Amino acid sequence: MPISAPAPILTGAGPYHDGIHSPSWTVTVYYYAVAGVFILDRSLLDGTDVLSGTWVAQQVLTTDVLEAHVRRGRARENLSVDPGELTLVLDNVAGWYGPDATMGPWISPYDNRTLLRAGVYIELAGTWASTTYPIYRGYLSDLVPNYDTEVPTVTLVAIDALAQYFARTYPAISPPAYYGETGSARAARVANAVGFGLLPLETFNIGSVSRPLLADAGGGGTGTGGTGKDVVSDIAAGEGGRYYVDRLGAFTVLPHSDVYTRTQKLYLADNDVTADIQIDALTIDPSLRSYANQSRVQRSSLVDITASDATSVLTMPTVELVVPTALASDDDAAQIATYYATRRSQPTPRVASVAFEALGNVGNYAALLSLELGDRFKVTQTYDVSRTWICATEGILHDILPDSWQVTFNAAPVDIVSAFGGQSIFTLDTSLLDGMDVLGAF
Repeated sequence: MPISAPAPILTGAGPYHDGIHSPSWTVTVYYYAVAGVFILDRSLLDGTDVLSGTWVAQQVLTTDVLEAHVRRGRARENLSVDPGELTLVLDNVAGWYGPDATMGPWISPYDNRTLLRAGVYIELAGTWASTTYPIYRGYLSDLVPNYDTEVPTVTLVAIDALAQYFARTYPAISPPAYYGETGSARAARVANAVGFGLLPLETFNIGSVSRPLLADAGGGGTGTGGTGKDVVSDIAAGEGGRYYVDRLGAFTVLPHSDVYTRTQKLYLADNDVTADIQIDALTIDPSLRSYANQSRVQRSSLVDITASDATSVLTMPTVELVVPTALASDDDAAQIATYYATRRSQPTPRVASVAFEALGNVGNYAALLSLELGDRFKVTQTYDVSRTWICATEGILHDILPDSWQVTFNAAPVDIVSAFGGQSIFTLDTSLLDGMDVLGAF
Protein backbone atom coordinates (compact mmCIF):
# COMPACT_ATOMS: atom_id res chain seq x y z
CA MET A 1 0.00 0.00 0.00
CA PRO A 2 1.55 3.36 -1.00
CA ILE A 3 2.43 5.80 1.76
CA SER A 4 0.09 8.79 1.91
CA ALA A 5 1.08 11.78 4.02
CA PRO A 6 -1.42 14.07 5.76
CA ALA A 7 -2.14 17.38 4.08
CA PRO A 8 0.70 19.83 4.76
CA ILE A 9 -0.18 23.16 6.33
CA LEU A 10 1.80 25.36 3.95
CA THR A 11 0.26 24.38 0.60
CA GLY A 12 -2.81 26.55 1.08
CA ALA A 13 -5.41 23.87 0.44
CA GLY A 14 -8.54 25.95 1.08
CA PRO A 15 -10.32 26.82 3.16
CA TYR A 16 -7.33 26.48 5.48
CA HIS A 17 -4.05 28.43 5.40
CA ASP A 18 -4.62 29.68 1.86
CA GLY A 19 -4.15 33.43 2.35
CA ILE A 20 -7.78 34.04 1.39
CA HIS A 21 -9.84 32.48 4.17
CA SER A 22 -6.99 32.56 6.69
CA PRO A 23 -3.27 33.44 6.77
CA SER A 24 -0.83 31.51 4.62
CA TRP A 25 2.39 30.32 6.26
CA THR A 26 6.01 30.44 5.14
CA VAL A 27 9.09 28.84 6.65
CA THR A 28 12.32 30.59 5.71
CA VAL A 29 15.73 29.14 6.48
CA TYR A 30 18.81 31.37 6.55
CA TYR A 31 22.25 29.84 6.17
CA TYR A 32 25.74 30.95 5.18
CA ALA A 33 26.48 30.77 1.47
CA VAL A 34 30.22 30.37 1.91
CA ALA A 35 32.37 27.67 3.45
CA GLY A 36 34.37 28.24 6.61
CA VAL A 37 31.65 30.07 8.57
CA PHE A 38 31.19 29.35 12.28
CA ILE A 39 28.08 27.24 12.96
CA LEU A 40 26.77 26.95 16.54
CA ASP A 41 27.29 23.49 18.09
CA ARG A 42 29.19 22.31 14.99
CA SER A 43 32.32 24.42 14.52
CA LEU A 44 35.32 23.99 16.80
CA LEU A 45 35.76 26.83 19.29
CA ASP A 46 39.49 27.00 18.43
CA GLY A 47 39.07 26.09 14.78
CA THR A 48 39.35 28.12 11.59
CA ASP A 49 35.65 28.86 11.05
CA VAL A 50 34.84 32.57 11.37
CA LEU A 51 31.86 34.71 12.43
CA SER A 52 31.37 36.32 9.05
CA GLY A 53 29.79 35.67 5.70
CA THR A 54 26.57 36.40 3.90
CA TRP A 55 23.21 34.97 4.87
CA VAL A 56 21.21 33.54 1.99
CA ALA A 57 17.45 33.22 2.49
CA GLN A 58 15.54 30.44 0.78
CA GLN A 59 11.85 29.85 1.25
CA VAL A 60 11.40 26.17 1.81
CA LEU A 61 9.20 23.47 3.25
CA THR A 62 6.10 24.85 1.53
CA THR A 63 4.93 21.36 0.66
CA ASP A 64 6.19 19.19 3.51
CA VAL A 65 5.38 20.91 6.82
CA LEU A 66 2.68 18.85 8.58
CA GLU A 67 2.61 20.76 11.88
CA ALA A 68 4.06 23.92 13.40
CA HIS A 69 4.13 24.71 17.12
CA VAL A 70 5.40 27.96 18.70
CA ARG A 71 6.07 28.49 22.40
CA ARG A 72 7.19 31.91 23.62
CA GLY A 73 7.24 33.63 27.01
CA ARG A 74 6.33 32.02 30.33
CA ALA A 75 3.41 30.29 32.04
CA ARG A 76 3.14 32.84 34.88
CA GLU A 77 4.51 36.28 35.63
CA ASN A 78 6.55 35.09 38.62
CA LEU A 79 8.48 32.54 36.54
CA SER A 80 11.61 33.20 34.52
CA VAL A 81 11.30 33.56 30.76
CA ASP A 82 12.53 30.52 28.85
CA PRO A 83 13.95 30.75 25.33
CA GLY A 84 11.19 30.63 22.74
CA GLU A 85 10.81 27.37 20.81
CA LEU A 86 9.56 26.41 17.36
CA THR A 87 8.75 22.80 16.47
CA LEU A 88 8.14 21.75 12.86
CA VAL A 89 7.03 18.25 11.85
CA LEU A 90 8.06 17.46 8.25
CA ASP A 91 6.90 14.78 5.85
CA ASN A 92 10.12 12.88 5.11
CA VAL A 93 8.80 10.32 2.62
CA ALA A 94 11.28 11.64 0.04
CA GLY A 95 14.17 11.39 2.51
CA TRP A 96 15.24 15.02 2.15
CA TYR A 97 15.15 16.20 5.75
CA GLY A 98 16.93 13.65 7.93
CA PRO A 99 20.33 14.43 9.45
CA ASP A 100 21.84 11.77 7.15
CA ALA A 101 20.12 12.99 3.96
CA THR A 102 22.23 12.58 0.79
CA MET A 103 19.86 14.02 -1.80
CA GLY A 104 17.33 16.77 -2.30
CA PRO A 105 17.43 20.58 -2.25
CA TRP A 106 19.13 20.81 1.16
CA ILE A 107 22.49 19.23 0.45
CA SER A 108 25.36 21.68 0.91
CA PRO A 109 27.73 22.03 -2.05
CA TYR A 110 30.58 22.56 0.43
CA ASP A 111 30.48 19.39 2.50
CA ASN A 112 27.64 17.27 1.00
CA ARG A 113 25.76 17.38 4.28
CA THR A 114 22.28 18.71 4.89
CA LEU A 115 22.00 22.47 5.32
CA LEU A 116 19.32 21.82 7.94
CA ARG A 117 21.84 21.60 10.74
CA ALA A 118 22.21 23.10 14.20
CA GLY A 119 22.81 26.83 14.06
CA VAL A 120 20.92 27.81 10.91
CA TYR A 121 18.30 30.52 11.38
CA ILE A 122 14.60 29.74 10.91
CA GLU A 123 11.60 32.04 10.57
CA LEU A 124 7.92 31.12 10.65
CA ALA A 125 5.69 33.86 9.27
CA GLY A 126 2.02 34.29 8.48
CA THR A 127 0.79 36.43 5.59
CA TRP A 128 -2.62 38.11 5.64
CA ALA A 129 -4.00 40.93 3.50
CA SER A 130 -0.65 41.28 1.69
CA THR A 131 1.26 41.83 4.93
CA THR A 132 3.73 39.27 6.27
CA TYR A 133 4.08 38.90 10.05
CA PRO A 134 6.96 36.81 11.44
CA ILE A 135 5.71 35.05 14.57
CA TYR A 136 8.98 33.30 15.41
CA ARG A 137 12.69 33.58 14.64
CA GLY A 138 15.39 31.38 16.14
CA TYR A 139 18.19 28.88 15.60
CA LEU A 140 17.78 25.24 14.62
CA SER A 141 18.73 23.12 17.62
CA ASP A 142 17.58 19.55 16.96
CA LEU A 143 16.75 17.44 13.91
CA VAL A 144 15.04 14.20 14.97
CA PRO A 145 13.91 11.54 12.46
CA ASN A 146 10.93 9.32 13.28
CA TYR A 147 10.65 6.08 11.32
CA ASP A 148 8.06 4.47 13.59
CA THR A 149 5.01 5.94 11.88
CA GLU A 150 3.29 5.02 8.62
CA VAL A 151 4.59 8.28 7.22
CA PRO A 152 8.29 8.89 7.98
CA THR A 153 8.72 12.31 9.56
CA VAL A 154 11.48 14.57 10.82
CA THR A 155 10.97 16.98 13.72
CA LEU A 156 12.89 20.25 13.62
CA VAL A 157 13.26 22.15 16.90
CA ALA A 158 14.52 25.73 17.02
CA ILE A 159 15.30 27.89 20.07
CA ASP A 160 15.45 31.67 19.97
CA ALA A 161 18.44 33.90 20.67
CA LEU A 162 17.64 34.13 24.39
CA ALA A 163 19.28 30.71 24.71
CA GLN A 164 22.50 32.19 23.32
CA TYR A 165 22.39 35.06 25.80
CA PHE A 166 21.66 32.69 28.69
CA ALA A 167 24.36 30.17 27.88
CA ARG A 168 27.40 32.33 27.22
CA THR A 169 29.75 33.09 30.12
CA TYR A 170 30.10 36.71 31.19
CA PRO A 171 33.79 37.52 31.88
CA ALA A 172 34.87 38.80 35.30
CA ILE A 173 35.65 42.50 35.81
CA SER A 174 38.39 43.29 38.34
CA PRO A 175 38.18 45.68 40.01
CA PRO A 176 34.42 46.12 39.68
CA ALA A 177 33.41 49.03 37.45
CA TYR A 178 30.48 50.90 35.93
CA TYR A 179 28.92 52.08 39.20
CA GLY A 180 25.80 54.13 38.45
CA GLU A 181 25.37 52.60 35.01
CA THR A 182 21.75 52.44 33.87
CA GLY A 183 19.99 49.17 33.21
CA SER A 184 19.78 49.97 29.49
CA ALA A 185 23.51 50.57 29.21
CA ARG A 186 24.37 47.45 31.20
CA ALA A 187 22.04 45.19 29.23
CA ALA A 188 23.61 46.32 25.95
CA ARG A 189 27.18 46.15 27.25
CA VAL A 190 26.79 42.68 28.72
CA ALA A 191 25.10 41.44 25.54
CA ASN A 192 28.17 42.56 23.62
CA ALA A 193 30.49 41.04 26.23
CA VAL A 194 28.92 37.59 25.84
CA GLY A 195 29.10 37.83 22.06
CA PHE A 196 25.44 38.50 21.39
CA GLY A 197 24.90 40.46 18.17
CA LEU A 198 27.86 39.03 16.27
CA LEU A 199 25.64 37.06 13.91
CA PRO A 200 23.88 39.06 11.19
CA LEU A 201 20.31 38.58 12.44
CA GLU A 202 20.91 39.20 16.16
CA THR A 203 19.43 42.61 17.02
CA PHE A 204 18.46 44.61 20.12
CA ASN A 205 15.36 46.35 21.43
CA ILE A 206 16.43 47.84 24.76
CA GLY A 207 14.09 50.39 26.28
CA SER A 208 14.79 53.23 28.70
CA VAL A 209 15.76 51.28 31.82
CA SER A 210 17.13 54.22 33.77
CA ARG A 211 17.66 53.26 37.42
CA PRO A 212 21.36 53.41 38.46
CA LEU A 213 23.06 50.12 39.29
CA LEU A 214 25.83 48.91 41.56
CA ALA A 215 29.35 48.40 40.25
CA ASP A 216 29.67 45.40 37.96
CA ALA A 217 32.08 42.63 38.97
CA GLY A 218 31.37 40.54 35.89
CA GLY A 219 30.87 36.81 36.11
CA GLY A 220 27.20 37.49 36.65
CA GLY A 221 27.64 41.08 37.74
CA THR A 222 25.49 40.94 40.87
CA GLY A 223 26.76 37.92 42.74
CA THR A 224 23.98 35.65 41.51
CA GLY A 225 25.76 33.62 38.83
CA GLY A 226 27.96 33.67 35.78
CA THR A 227 25.94 34.19 32.59
CA GLY A 228 24.10 36.94 30.78
CA LYS A 229 20.84 35.57 32.19
CA ASP A 230 21.75 36.64 35.72
CA VAL A 231 22.41 40.20 34.64
CA VAL A 232 19.28 40.72 32.56
CA SER A 233 17.10 39.04 35.21
CA ASP A 234 18.38 41.40 37.90
CA ILE A 235 17.93 44.45 35.66
CA ALA A 236 14.33 43.57 34.80
CA ALA A 237 13.46 42.67 38.41
CA GLY A 238 14.85 45.98 39.67
CA GLU A 239 12.54 47.84 37.28
CA GLY A 240 9.42 45.69 37.57
CA GLY A 241 10.03 45.25 33.85
CA ARG A 242 10.47 42.33 31.49
CA TYR A 243 12.91 40.76 29.03
CA TYR A 244 12.46 38.35 26.12
CA VAL A 245 13.38 37.81 22.48
CA ASP A 246 10.54 39.23 20.40
CA ARG A 247 8.82 37.62 17.42
CA LEU A 248 11.30 39.40 15.11
CA GLY A 249 14.24 37.87 16.95
CA ALA A 250 15.34 41.02 18.82
CA PHE A 251 16.75 40.75 22.35
CA THR A 252 14.35 42.95 24.33
CA VAL A 253 14.64 44.58 27.77
CA LEU A 254 11.84 46.93 28.84
CA PRO A 255 11.13 49.07 31.94
CA HIS A 256 7.98 48.86 34.03
CA SER A 257 6.54 51.92 32.30
CA ASP A 258 6.24 49.92 29.08
CA VAL A 259 3.09 48.28 30.43
CA TYR A 260 1.27 51.60 30.22
CA THR A 261 2.19 52.24 26.60
CA ARG A 262 0.57 49.06 25.28
CA THR A 263 -2.89 49.32 23.78
CA GLN A 264 -5.57 46.65 23.89
CA LYS A 265 -5.11 44.36 20.89
CA LEU A 266 -7.94 41.84 21.34
CA TYR A 267 -11.22 41.27 23.18
CA LEU A 268 -12.11 37.69 24.13
CA ALA A 269 -15.12 36.21 25.90
CA ASP A 270 -16.83 32.89 26.59
CA ASN A 271 -19.50 33.64 23.96
CA ASP A 272 -19.48 34.92 20.38
CA VAL A 273 -21.75 37.91 21.09
CA THR A 274 -19.87 39.88 23.74
CA ALA A 275 -16.39 39.97 22.18
CA ASP A 276 -14.33 39.68 19.00
CA ILE A 277 -13.18 36.11 19.71
CA GLN A 278 -14.96 33.28 21.50
CA ILE A 279 -12.81 31.41 24.00
CA ASP A 280 -12.75 27.61 23.97
CA ALA A 281 -10.96 27.32 27.31
CA LEU A 282 -10.61 29.88 30.10
CA THR A 283 -8.44 29.10 33.13
CA ILE A 284 -9.10 31.17 36.25
CA ASP A 285 -6.39 31.15 38.90
CA PRO A 286 -7.04 32.42 42.46
CA SER A 287 -3.43 33.67 42.23
CA LEU A 288 -2.16 31.59 45.16
CA ARG A 289 0.86 30.57 43.06
CA SER A 290 1.85 34.21 42.51
CA TYR A 291 0.56 35.51 45.87
CA ALA A 292 3.03 37.43 48.04
CA ASN A 293 2.44 40.13 50.66
CA GLN A 294 6.03 40.73 51.70
CA SER A 295 9.13 41.30 49.60
CA ARG A 296 12.87 41.29 50.15
CA VAL A 297 14.97 43.16 47.60
CA GLN A 298 18.52 41.85 47.53
CA ARG A 299 21.43 43.94 46.23
CA SER A 300 24.61 41.91 46.33
CA SER A 301 26.59 42.89 49.47
CA LEU A 302 24.26 45.74 50.51
CA VAL A 303 21.60 45.42 53.19
CA ASP A 304 18.36 43.88 51.96
CA ILE A 305 15.36 46.18 51.71
CA THR A 306 12.01 44.74 52.83
CA ALA A 307 8.41 45.83 52.55
CA SER A 308 5.01 44.33 53.32
CA ASP A 309 1.31 44.95 52.73
CA ALA A 310 0.14 45.90 56.21
CA THR A 311 -3.50 45.03 55.53
CA SER A 312 -2.78 41.67 53.93
CA VAL A 313 -0.39 40.38 56.60
CA LEU A 314 -3.08 40.94 59.27
CA THR A 315 -5.56 38.61 57.58
CA MET A 316 -3.49 36.34 55.32
CA PRO A 317 -0.43 34.11 55.74
CA THR A 318 2.84 35.97 55.23
CA VAL A 319 4.50 34.91 51.97
CA GLU A 320 7.79 36.58 51.11
CA LEU A 321 9.02 37.17 47.58
CA VAL A 322 12.82 37.43 47.25
CA VAL A 323 13.90 39.74 44.43
CA PRO A 324 17.60 39.79 43.43
CA THR A 325 18.53 43.15 41.85
CA ALA A 326 21.55 45.37 41.22
CA LEU A 327 19.93 48.63 42.37
CA ALA A 328 22.39 51.18 43.76
CA SER A 329 19.85 53.47 45.43
CA ASP A 330 18.13 52.68 48.72
CA ASP A 331 15.14 54.74 47.60
CA ASP A 332 14.82 52.77 44.36
CA ALA A 333 15.11 49.50 46.29
CA ALA A 334 12.42 50.60 48.78
CA GLN A 335 10.13 51.65 45.96
CA ILE A 336 10.43 48.36 44.09
CA ALA A 337 10.06 46.41 47.36
CA THR A 338 6.72 48.11 48.01
CA TYR A 339 5.64 47.33 44.46
CA TYR A 340 6.30 43.60 44.81
CA ALA A 341 4.80 43.43 48.34
CA THR A 342 1.49 44.99 47.30
CA ARG A 343 0.99 43.97 43.68
CA ARG A 344 -0.23 40.41 44.38
CA SER A 345 -1.07 40.64 48.07
CA GLN A 346 -4.72 39.54 47.70
CA PRO A 347 -5.57 36.13 46.14
CA THR A 348 -8.39 37.34 43.92
CA PRO A 349 -9.47 35.39 40.80
CA ARG A 350 -7.33 36.21 37.77
CA VAL A 351 -7.02 34.90 34.23
CA ALA A 352 -4.21 32.36 33.96
CA SER A 353 -4.73 31.45 30.29
CA VAL A 354 -7.18 31.58 27.40
CA ALA A 355 -7.30 29.22 24.42
CA PHE A 356 -9.30 29.42 21.21
CA GLU A 357 -9.51 28.40 17.56
CA ALA A 358 -8.12 31.25 15.47
CA LEU A 359 -9.41 30.06 12.09
CA GLY A 360 -12.56 31.96 11.19
CA ASN A 361 -11.65 35.10 13.16
CA VAL A 362 -10.99 37.03 9.97
CA GLY A 363 -11.18 40.48 11.51
CA ASN A 364 -8.53 39.61 14.10
CA TYR A 365 -5.89 37.84 12.01
CA ALA A 366 -3.59 40.88 11.86
CA ALA A 367 -3.81 41.39 15.63
CA LEU A 368 -3.18 37.70 16.32
CA LEU A 369 -0.14 37.59 14.06
CA SER A 370 1.37 40.82 15.42
CA LEU A 371 0.67 40.21 19.13
CA GLU A 372 3.77 40.50 21.28
CA LEU A 373 4.64 39.55 24.84
CA GLY A 374 3.40 42.31 27.15
CA ASP A 375 0.56 43.36 24.84
CA ARG A 376 -2.88 43.83 26.41
CA PHE A 377 -6.06 41.92 25.78
CA LYS A 378 -9.46 42.00 27.45
CA VAL A 379 -11.33 38.93 28.73
CA THR A 380 -14.97 38.68 29.79
CA GLN A 381 -16.55 35.73 31.59
CA THR A 382 -20.37 35.65 31.44
CA TYR A 383 -21.31 32.26 32.85
CA ASP A 384 -21.78 31.77 36.62
CA VAL A 385 -20.86 35.38 37.43
CA SER A 386 -19.88 38.20 35.10
CA ARG A 387 -16.25 39.30 35.31
CA THR A 388 -13.94 41.31 33.06
CA TRP A 389 -10.15 41.45 33.19
CA ILE A 390 -7.52 43.50 31.39
CA CYS A 391 -4.57 41.18 30.89
CA ALA A 392 -0.95 41.36 29.79
CA THR A 393 0.34 38.62 27.52
CA GLU A 394 2.90 36.52 29.41
CA GLY A 395 3.05 33.60 26.99
CA ILE A 396 2.06 33.00 23.34
CA LEU A 397 1.43 29.51 21.99
CA HIS A 398 0.50 28.66 18.39
CA ASP A 399 -0.44 25.12 17.31
CA ILE A 400 -0.91 25.03 13.54
CA LEU A 401 -2.28 21.82 12.00
CA PRO A 402 -3.68 21.11 8.52
CA ASP A 403 -7.24 22.02 9.54
CA SER A 404 -6.79 24.21 12.64
CA TRP A 405 -4.85 27.04 14.26
CA GLN A 406 -5.11 26.86 18.03
CA VAL A 407 -3.86 29.85 20.00
CA THR A 408 -3.22 30.06 23.74
CA PHE A 409 -2.28 33.16 25.73
CA ASN A 410 -0.85 32.93 29.24
CA ALA A 411 -1.90 36.01 31.16
CA ALA A 412 -1.23 38.30 34.09
CA PRO A 413 -3.27 41.25 35.37
CA VAL A 414 -2.25 44.62 33.98
CA ASP A 415 -1.19 47.23 36.52
CA ILE A 416 -3.89 49.90 36.46
CA VAL A 417 -2.32 52.03 39.20
CA SER A 418 1.21 53.32 38.76
CA ALA A 419 3.59 50.98 40.55
CA PHE A 420 5.67 53.76 42.00
CA GLY A 421 3.26 56.20 43.56
CA GLY A 422 1.81 58.03 40.57
CA GLN A 423 -1.80 58.49 39.54
CA SER A 424 -4.02 55.72 38.24
CA ILE A 425 -3.53 54.83 34.58
CA PHE A 426 -6.25 55.49 32.00
CA THR A 427 -7.90 52.25 30.84
CA LEU A 428 -10.28 52.13 27.89
CA ASP A 429 -13.89 51.31 28.84
CA THR A 430 -13.03 51.63 32.54
CA SER A 431 -11.65 55.12 33.25
CA LEU A 432 -13.81 58.27 33.12
CA LEU A 433 -13.10 60.51 30.14
CA ASP A 434 -12.99 63.56 32.43
CA GLY A 435 -11.49 61.75 35.39
CA MET A 436 -8.06 61.87 37.02
CA ASP A 437 -6.51 58.82 35.34
CA VAL A 438 -3.51 59.62 33.16
CA LEU A 439 -2.03 58.25 29.94
CA GLY A 440 1.42 57.71 31.40
CA ALA A 441 3.23 56.11 34.28
CA PHE A 442 4.80 57.47 37.47
